[in-house]
Parts: sequence; structure tokens; C-alpha cells
Amino acid sequence: MLSYRGTTPPHVDQYLTASRTVATLRVSLASEHASSNIFRQATELYQHALRLAVRLGHLDMVLNLAEQQRAVALYVQRDRPALHIPPHLQATYEQQRTHLRSLIGADRTGTAFADALTAYLDTLLRVRHSATLDVAQPAPQLAIAALRARLSTAHPEGWTVLTYVDTGDVILLLRLDADDLTLQQIGWDTELQQLLRLATHRQYRMKTYLDIQRRQATGTRWATLNQLGARLIAPALPDTLTPDQRLLIVPSGRLQAVPWAGLRVGDRWLCEQAILQVLPGLAAQPAPLPATDNHAALLVGCSTFGNRAEDLPGVAAALDLVAAHWHGSATRLVDADATRRNVLTQLKTNATGYRLIHIASHAQMVAAQGLLAHIKLTDDDLLLDEIARLQLQGATVVLGTCEGLAADVMPGDEILSLSWALLAAGARAVVASLWAIYDRAAPVFLAPLYTALARGDDVPRALAYAQRTLIVQAETVDTKEAACYAPLAWAGFCALGVGGDCG
Repeated sequence: MLSYRGTTPPHVDQYLTASRTVATLRVSLASEHASSNIFRQATELYQHALRLAVRLGHLDMVLNLAEQQRAVALYVQRDRPALHIPPHLQATYEQQRTHLRSLIGADRTGTAFADALTAYLDTLLRVRHSATLDVAQPAPQLAIAALRARLSTAHPEGWTVLTYVDTGDVILLLRLDADDLTLQQIGWDTELQQLLRLATHRQYRMKTYLDIQRRQATGTRWATLNQLGARLIAPALPDTLTPDQRLLIVPSGRLQAVPWAGLRVGDRWLCEQAILQVLPGLAAQPAPLPATDNHAALLVGCSTFGNRAEDLPGVAAALDLVAAHWHGSATRLVDADATRRNVLTQLKTNATGYRLIHIASHAQMVAAQGLLAHIKLTDDDLLLDEIARLQLQGATVVLGTCEGLAADVMPGDEILSLSWALLAAGARAVVASLWAIYDRAAPVFLAPLYTALARGDDVPRALAYAQRTLIVQAETVDTKEAACYAPLAWAGFCALGVGGDCG
């Protein structure tokens, strides 16, 4: 383990200056794809700088280099004023959006889909650059002392940050707490790659999160999740961690798909040992809370989709459960009322914003085409870029949808996912799942989640309460209902927020 405190050596300032130049270029482009392409061209420089910083034991520099190049487009979109499509691009945008949406479920092997996607990307870039960018440039240094002070104020029970840097051949694991900054190096060996496949790929999900090997008496209990926890978490987990303390996790690259709550350390679930929160990075401040007297909620639910998707018969019951726990007013848009126009109108015309937005519907992440991620509404799909342009004013968003946290990860940790789009739109916190949410299991999970939110818990604490409740109840439930309480039902959920303090 490396631990270092000190000032930046003068002869490595050039690397930090070059890194800031790359980050400044990425900020000016304001597009995930363009930003990622700039980073891709500078990858060799970035990796050389990281290796030098590690060799010198200069962990402040490692952290600064990593944070300068994380989630640049997300911060740009979140911090700029509301973006509107200019009149001269509106017709083109709508035509291309409609055409692209019609191709989502079609055969995409020919050139028609690629051409439609390229045209759509070009129009999006023109839309984003139609407004003057007034976004702060990358800071010369991450203000670590100020970050520590902010986290200590937000989390008086205690906190630890685990931030991962995927360099391609090695994972750098930095642990930051109130007193120290340390580094562990984790090799990308074949064992770790196999463990990640078992923990993150759809074809292994039932086997891993229902512990089928153990049930067939052919292996040790939760073997994959224990081994992955030992590789990714145990080396840096503080001995003094308690269940009320905050564990803030900043993933990178391939680790964006890890269901952190479902990892095991010391034969216990990680979500039992700390309150988990996933962050895009450490450089940004949290979104402001909505007005304190605003307790309005928007509840959106779609149970029928024609021939576009299978019905979801449990949607109405899920929204009833949310409404029963919510103390404020609630606007419901269900089925025939849950159209694209109505949802967008509600979000644009509510001047004070919503404290809570709950969406119960289908959602989909299209493999390797994150721009096509969408939430299905009654009459149409709400595409990723439309979600990112919303003005959510610090709302908490609960995605009762499949794959709300699933991501298309590009170089430079530019992420295309529904959850990140909601953060870009100004959400303070997002609760979403990496994988499918089963209709029958949803109320079992939502009941403790909203019980905790109703009593005033912040979002990560409420999620921890829900996951811990299901873990305890799993010991006594009837075998027929066991799947509703298994890690398959709760491990994929994460609390995602910007800045380490989401209400």
C-alpha cells in the first residue's frame, strides 16, 4: 500500500498542465462522443502520467489526473443553462428522432441504422453548440481539503471514498478518508476478468445471484461474490467501518457494471457493512435541494405498450404503494395519460419542480449504442438525450424500470445511461437497477425503500435500509417467494448522486 502527503514535484507539472489542456478541450465540445474521442487520442499521455505519479508515490497527482478526465460531458450538461432546440433545427431533430426510434427494434445490421445514428449524433452536436457554453473550466487541482471538509459535514458518522482508475492493465484503487490517501494496485488477471463476467453478464445472473451452485451442493456459498469482494473491496476497506458510515464508490471503465451492494467481504454483504453511494466523480458539487416547502411528486406508470413491449400488470399497485408512503401532493400520469407530450409538459411547466419523480415502466439499454437508451411511455419512447435536457431542479428520481443504471461506457469514463442522463438534467439522486426488475418483486423492494424515505432518510440510507430489510426477511420467507428477497431482486440497485451528498 502506498500513502503520500506532499506538494507536486516541479518536474511533473507538465503532465498536469497537459491533462488540463485535454480536459479543457473536452469541456469545449460538450458531447459524450466527441469528448471521449479527444480522450482516446490522449490515452497514452494519460497512462504515462498515471504511471509516473504512482512511481513517485504522489497520490495527490494520481487523484487529480483521474478526476480531471472523469465524466466531463456530464458536468458540462448539468451545470449549463437549460438547452432548447433552436427553431431552425427543430424539424430536423424531430424527423431524425422519429426515424431513429423506429429502428430501435429493427434489424441493425445494414447501413440504414448506422446512417440514421450518425445523422442524429451530428444534429445533437449542433443543438448543444447552438447555445453559448458558460461552463467553468477544469480546476488546476482537486481541492482535497475542501472535499474532506464537505464530506465530513455531510456525513458526521464517518465516510470513506474508494475511487477506481482503470488503466487498461491495472486497476488503481485509491482510498480517501478524513486523514489519509492510500493506493492499492489490482491486476487485470484472468481470474478477475472471469469474476466480473460472472457478476455482470446477463447469462450468468441467475446462477450468481440465486447462488445456484451452492443450492446444487457443488460449491461454497456465494463463491463468486465473495471472491470479487475480496479482489475489489477488501484490500481498501477500513477496519473501523460501521453500518452507519458512508462508503462512496467512484467506479471506472469496466467496473461501472459492478453491483456493489451485492459484493461480499468477510462473508457479509457490503450493503450491510456501510451505506453505499455511487458517484460519477469527486470534482463536482452536489445538485441543490429543491425548495424546502416543495413536497410534490410526479408518478409515471405505463402498463400497456401495444406490440412494443410486454404488459406490466403490477404498475398501478407500485404507484399506489409510492403514493401511500409519500407525505406531499402527487401528480399521477398512468397509461393513457403517460404520453411523451404529457410527461415532458409536466416536467417543463412545474416551475418549482418535483421533490420526487417515480417512473414505473419498461426501459432499455441498447448494447453498445447507449444513445438509444430509452424509457417507454404509452405512445412513444423518451430517448436519452431528451432526458438529459430536462430541468429536474434537484429532484430524487426512482427508476422502477429495467436497466436504468446499465451503461455504455466510452473512453474517458463518458457514460451513456438513463441514470447519468437524469443527473445531467439536474437530479440530486437517482435510484436505479443495473438489470431487470421483476414485476412481482418490485413491491417487496419499494415498501421498505419508501418507508425509509418517508421518515426522512436520505436516498443512500433509504436504499441501504431496503436492501438490509430484504436480507433479513430472506431467512424466513416461504420458498415460493424466495426469489423476491434474493440478491437477484436487490443487488442491482444503486444510489447514484453527484458530489457525495444526495438528499
